[in-house]
Formats: sequence, structure tokens, C-alpha cells
Amino acid sequence: MPQEVLLALIAAGGIILGAAVGKLLEKLPTKGASAQELITRFHAEIERLTERVDELTDRVDAGIRVGREKDDYIHALRAHISAGNPPPPPPYPDGLKQ
Repeated sequence: MPQEVLLALIAAGGIILGAAVGKLLEKLPTKGASAQELITRFHAEIERLTERVDELTDRVDAGIRVGREKDDYIHALRAHISAGNPPPPPPYPDGLKQ
């Protein structure tokens, strides 16, 4: 192979390699942008989950309150029965469904 052809092939390979490295370097800022997009998406997901946890906490607290009111009513009914009182039973609490 003549020396000129070999030098031309080496030069062409260098140009192609340089172009490929240039293209890879152009993508680096995009990687940073992707990381920022990921952070933004995770932040939005954390906010959504925080709201959901708050909603569920409120529901649990309401359930605990209702459970206590029912327990109190059960104790009142048992006391009414144990005392030998006739019907009607003590009035149903206002905050509970009948």
C-alpha cells in the first residue's frame, strides 16, 4: 500500500474519531439536563406521595376517633344493661352513623 494512501486513511480515521468524540461531548450537557429532569420528576413524586400520606393520616385519625366513640357507646350500653335498666338504650352518639 502506498504511503500516501496509508496517511490518507490515518487522517480520515482521525477525522472520524474526532467527530465521534465531539458528538459524545455534545451529549454531556444533555446528561445533566436529564439528571435535572429526573430530580424534578422525583420532587413532584415526593410531593404527590406526601399529599397522599397526609390524606391517609387524616383518614386513620378519623377512624380512630370513630372507634373511640363506638367504644364509649358500647360501654354506655353495657353499663345500661348491667344496671338492669329497661329499654330504650342510651341515645346514639350524634357523631356516628346510625
